[in-house]
Amino acid sequence: SYPEGAETIMPAVAPPRNVLVVQEFTLIYSASQFNDSHGNSLIPDFRLTEVANCVKFKYGWNTNVLGGHLMSGVGVVQAYAQVEEPFAGETPAQIAAGYVQTQSKNNLANQDLEPLYVVYNKGSLFWQYGEDIWTPGPSYNHNTNNIVNIGQHYWEFEPNAAITWLPNKGKTELSSRFHYAWATTNPDNNYHSGNYISWEFNATQNVSKRMA
Repeated sequence: SYPEGAETIMPAVAPPRNVLVVQEFTLIYSASQFNDSHGNSLIPDFRLTEVANCVKFKYGWNTNVLGGHLMSGVGVVQAYAQVEEPFAGETPAQIAAGYVQTQSKNNLANQDLEPLYVVYNKGSLFWQYGEDIWTPGPSYNHNTNNIVNIGQHYWEFEPNAAITWLPNKGKTELSSRFHYAWATTNPDNNYHSGNYISWEFNATQNVSKRMA
């Protein structure tokens, strides 16, 4: 559910107390190969194109906890996906021509809930920890004639921690974010995705006030 690499820029910098911050993320993804467990192409002529947009709201509460303060957030995710894959065909002409079927959808995807984070700031150092909860995609169809869905049809829970250091008057950034994600079972097809660990990191240096 989590888009890898999306929160590498200052991931631990949180809103101050009583401040609401709005963030916007855009993801463009494409794939031209669907591999099996050995890295070989499993579906010839496969192609996936996806464009997703997330508007995230974060609010810093004026509540002291464990030496820091609390933060909550929610991310609203909208996505478009198009899949092309070969179709055996129903008529001799379609079979001979190597018919390719295409399906596209545009809908809300898995939504990101951030109920409580504990955030800290000491000078140029920021750190935080908490948990993201990803809801199932609101629209799911597991029929065999359906080749694309927007979002996974299960809950995913993601405890995570992040740290950001902004030395050199903020002109330099060193950041890292680590999370462990585990998923529930898809109730429509009993599929249970594996758990995974993700570690993201970032090092940037400003070359101007607006570019790094």
